[in-house]
Amino acid sequence: MDLQQAFDEGFEAVKQYVDGELSALAKRLDALEGKSEPVSVAGAVVDREGHLILTMSDGATKDVGLICGKDGATEIVPPVPAASESANELTAILKRLDTIEATTPPAAVSSALIDRGGHLVLTLTDGATKDVGPVCGTDGKPGEPGLGFDDLAVAHDGERGLTLSFTRGEQVKEFPMVLPIVIDRGIHREGDIYAKGDGVTWAGSFWISQKDDNGDKPGGSPETWRLSVKKGRDGKDAVVREQAAPTPIKLRG
Repeated sequence: MDLQQAFDEGFEAVKQYVDGELSALAKRLDALEGKSEPVSVAGAVVDREGHLILTMSDGATKDVGLICGKDGATEIVPPVPAASESANELTAILKRLDTIEATTPPAAVSSALIDRGGHLVLTLTDGATKDVGPVCGTDGKPGEPGLGFDDLAVAHDGERGLTLSFTRGEQVKEFPMVLPIVIDRGIHREGDIYAKGDGVTWAGSFWISQKDDNGDKPGGSPETWRLSVKKGRDGKDAVVREQAAPTPIKLRG
């Protein structure tokens, strides 16, 4: 086995080891980020076997691995390969650890009250208070007296239109409305335009218009004219009977 092959195999073994350690470190980092308070490194020592032992702020210890090895023989070292993805991942994890250790848990709202001035005051979990601002305003001015039946006038246009008018001085409120009633327009005349609700007589039956601007002839689509009263059947012919001459009445003299 030449030196290059030995170096490549050794580098691959180290890479697998580092990847495994990074995976475990990433899981621990995810657990740290899920806690309300971050865990930091409280101390570090190198044991007799050359392993780096970290003591965390929560009391746990972590054996990072061997960092002090035996002196090796002098060899010609091949060029070091470019930084792998593991090195980039380690850098990202270290940055995340720095962020967690520097992060202070955010303060939450523990209570709230409205003071005499109508301001909402919040008390936070760190003991600080925050005046959000006024939430209760002062009463407004009294409104104008409302309009009542004494101010009401009703106007009818002779058809379906009805207007309710409330008037008091310069204050005027009008409420126009259309009454849903049927108006008999007599016999249907071709060419005339009928409004919705108009009733006409056509072919002996009574029809009611189902739409405005209706120029159609009754008897077609039910969407234009609805049959209200159907023409009755003709009666039987009358039978003429001759009546017998009345019997004279005799009176006694």
